Amino acid sequence: MLLYHRFLVLALLSGSVVSQFPFTGRHETAKCPAVNRATDETTTIEIHYVDVNPEAKDTLVFVHGWPGIWSTWKHQIHEFKNDYRVIAVDGRGMGASGHPGDVESSASMGDFVDDLTCVLKHGEVTGKSVCIGHDWGSSICWEAGRSRPDIFSGVASLVVPYIATNGPYTPIEAFLTTFPKLTYQVYFRDTVDAAAAELDADVRRTIRAVYRHSNTTAPDAFLTSSTSFLTPYDGIELPRSPLMTQEEEDYLVDQYTKTGFKNSLQFYQHGNRHLSWQVSHDSGVFNVDVPSLAIYPSKDAVADWVVVSKIAKSKSLVPQLEEVSVPTAHWPHMEKSEEVNAYLRDWLTRNFPPGAGTFKKAEDEL
Repeated sequence: MLLYHRFLVLALLSGSVVSQFPFTGRHETAKCPAVNRATDETTTIEIHYVDVNPEAKDTLVFVHGWPGIWSTWKHQIHEFKNDYRVIAVDGRGMGASGHPGDVESSASMGDFVDDLTCVLKHGEVTGKSVCIGHDWGSSICWEAGRSRPDIFSGVASLVVPYIATNGPYTPIEAFLTTFPKLTYQVYFRDTVDAAAAELDADVRRTIRAVYRHSNTTAPDAFLTSSTSFLTPYDGIELPRSPLMTQEEEDYLVDQYTKTGFKNSLQFYQHGNRHLSWQVSHDSGVFNVDVPSLAIYPSKDAVADWVVVSKIAKSKSLVPQLEEVSVPTAHWPHMEKSEEVNAYLRDWLTRNFPPGAGTFKKAEDEL
């Protein structure tokens, strides 16, 4: 990691915390096939993405988590836009992207990977790409690296480690004794309509509750209830998160006000999770055999992700995995963007230097 220290020093000396928002980039929409498994109907959904520096030879694809949209990658877009083609995607059902209409079973990890390949085809990306994900976006990128190494030549994950499917399907309840702050996922799964209504009632308050900085303290009960999400904040004033400017918060609030939160709760549904496990498990392919970087936040209230990685034996299943930690809460790419960018640039420079042709041409048609 020698190059990392050089990149970090330069970033800190420059004092360049990016403030421009929104930046100049092409907003594109790809029309992508999708299946509504509730009705067994094939449909077409629009996947929105922002495309920056499309003339560059090599492509980075940024995939957000919950509750995010493309703009949460602002710092990384500005960092890498001059060296790589940068594509930041709105996941199906979030931001300006459409949804097939079935929250329970029409958004598996494979579905999200198909959306990414559709975007790359629409953008006429002819070579391989590196998938960079946060939170649920990490899981999507891990699946992209596992199932489509012909298209994705590398994976960088922020927060969530690689969790293979070589064992039996495991529901979220199995993890709650060790990680009690995952209990909110039971609420999102079992009472999706009630959960969505609670989140939708005050979108700004929801955003402020979730986008926590490591210097801000959440109530101890936050994330531990299977019957509510925001109740621990009752009577507590929530200021804007230091992770974003007022303009950025307004944009995020506007996007979720338009769509509501229900489709975004697709990640937590049993049907999607089980289908994701089943497809991967039945394939018999459990390793991710591409260069990979995992960045774990050491102050995340949700879970100790280094421990999760060890439990999941991620290192043995991702032979080219590098792991680092940063002292942040759940949003490392926003809280310590310079440090995260330095880690990413170091890893990219060693494995996928811009313009060097190391991304190679995809073996299969997108």
